Amino acid sequence: MSKEMKPILIGALTAGVIIAVGVGFHAWTIKTIPYSYRQNLLDAVDYLAGKNVFNRVDSLQ
Repeated sequence: MSKEMKPILIGALTAGVIIAVGVGFHAWTIKTIPYSYRQNLLDAVDYLAGKNVFNRVDSLQ
């Protein structure tokens, strides 16, 4: 493999891993967290923890 191709290959592999992780996380989120809790990151954290972690008045928990 030539020296010019190595950075391109590493970049392509890195981009592929980032995309695969993003798609996997998105699929896991959809299957795990109900729609109403996915509207806000703080609500998702509250849902996963099973309690109002941030002591917010408008928490869905």
